[in-house]
Amino acid sequence: MLASTAARAAVLILIWTALTDGEAIWPWGIVLAFAAAAASLPDMPVRAGRFRAMLRFFPKAPFLAREAIMSGWDVATRALKPRMPLQPGFLDVPLRGDPPQLRMAVAYAITIMPGTMAVTLTPDCLHLHVVDERLPNRDSVRRMEHRLAPLFGNART
Repeated sequence: MLASTAARAAVLILIWTALTDGEAIWPWGIVLAFAAAAASLPDMPVRAGRFRAMLRFFPKAPFLAREAIMSGWDVATRALKPRMPLQPGFLDVPLRGDPPQLRMAVAYAITIMPGTMAVTLTPDCLHLHVVDERLPNRDSVRRMEHRLAPLFGNART
């Protein structure tokens, strides 16, 4: 338990350093990192194979970065156009993936993309707010679900 707390604290200290540009107040950062790491153990207990699961994420990172950049560019160009071609609205997208963690990951991933925001997640549907209903938003959710499914083992989409 001490080793996993120290490992989590080390990751949090790296994040603290990055967020403060290396000009961190070290005593506070170290104390808070260990406190946060210890507090996370009851909610996220140490399990075998978690590190391998995290490694499966790295091949997906370029896809997620590309999606975020492309959608950010789209929102920025729409906002700068005089007519601002927007047609915001709400959209229900049925989700096919299992387990529930996949549906949650899809909701989080879609939310970090500019122009979309997960509003409600039910066991079988994702309710979204979108910047333009005319865009292929359902296809984007399907693509995200398909690309994230391998992170959850035998998840099918």
